[in-house]
Amino acid sequence: MPCERHRRYRWYATLILCLITIIFFIFPAHVDATELYNLNDHSINAYSLSYFPVQLSEGGGMAGWFRITNGDGINFFIVDSFGHDEIQTTGSATTAHKLADYPRNDGRWYYWNFIALDTDTWYVYFSKALGTTYAGSSAELDIIIRSDTIPPTITYSIDSGTLSGDVIIAFSAIDDCFPIDRVEFYVDSALQATSSNTNLETGYVYEGTFTWQSYNWQNGNHNLSLRAFDTLGKGSSYIFTVTIQNELWDNPTIIFAIIAISLTAVVCYCNLSSRRPRR
Repeated sequence: MPCERHRRYRWYATLILCLITIIFFIFPAHVDATELYNLNDHSINAYSLSYFPVQLSEGGGMAGWFRITNGDGINFFIVDSFGHDEIQTTGSATTAHKLADYPRNDGRWYYWNFIALDTDTWYVYFSKALGTTYAGSSAELDIIIRSDTIPPTITYSIDSGTLSGDVIIAFSAIDDCFPIDRVEFYVDSALQATSSNTNLETGYVYEGTFTWQSYNWQNGNHNLSLRAFDTLGKGSSYIFTVTIQNELWDNPTIIFAIIAISLTAVVCYCNLSSRRPRR
């Protein structure tokens, strides 16, 4: 009996380990982008400004959200170290990026992103300086600024067991900083389809499906992969193996051809029968 009990425990332990392994691979851990600033009710007085320095390498990205919780609006822009020095000495910069006015809009979160043109300290400005649209009043803002250090993550769901016919692969791609640009679907390393995100303002979670016509491939094992890319160009992929077993009737093209041939034969037979002389 002790041996039987030990065998049962080993079986339970093996089952638990397999479940943990499946969960780990099918649902990979999601790592956050680096959060640099997260401020609530940050005050900016009339005829003044606030700035937030961010160190970026060339091609590096940062993104953020802000909402105006009090006041009528804010002037927003980004400058490099030279532009920051110009603002400190003359009050304005020769070159500003993402320069725009944002009115208060019932608590709406505004989104922005930026890719560094060179390695430098970049300054994110929220301004009510003299000469800007909303200079004459104070404001309070909620501000989030993140740097993008990781590619998006992607998960999927698919029917279990041996597959056949039209196979539906559902996916979910997530990025904490830049919107998802697209998700690509591959079979045995060959690109089959691309799903492009059209909502780039709020598309940090992008979900969709691919339909794989498995009957166009030989029966057996095939490697499927999903690749997700954000608008910064960073990408990640997930590869999994499936087994397909299709019969003749799993291919709708063949079924439609058989139906068409059968109908044609019936029509021809009817036409010939109608032409025979009656006795």
